[in-house]
Amino acid sequence: MPEVIQLNERELYIAIGKLFASFPSTARRGANLEAYVEALSRIPTSFVQDACDYAVSGRIGDGKSIPPAAELAHLARTLHVRTLPRTRISENYVINDPNQRKSIIQGFKGLLVDLRRGKMIDPDLATTRVFGLKRDQEDL
Repeated sequence: MPEVIQLNERELYIAIGKLFASFPSTARRGANLEAYVEALSRIPTSFVQDACDYAVSGRIGDGKSIPPAAELAHLARTLHVRTLPRTRISENYVINDPNQRKSIIQGFKGLLVDLRRGKMIDPDLATTRVFGLKRDQEDL
């Protein structure tokens, strides 16, 4: 019985096959199809296809031979990362007075003691205890 290949794996083989077909056999010397599949299999296929298009058009590598699998994978990952939403680091700084700081440190110490003892921790309640919040302050 022939091995069943998933659709995106099939598309990956097609993209890499087109890449291999675009370069003469002398330019593919040492290139192993399975190594390319392994290097690119965890990256969404559309970005692999884009990376292969870059290679075929000579925009990566030397343009005369097939780029190494690692270089192609790096480009595909870079293309993928560019499409991910950017997370913004909060610029809201909190400055606690010495009494608040002391209270928070004590809260964390209490939490660590509970964790070391294997006590079940409710995350909401732990936050309230660590920061010394009252229930009505929690949503601020």
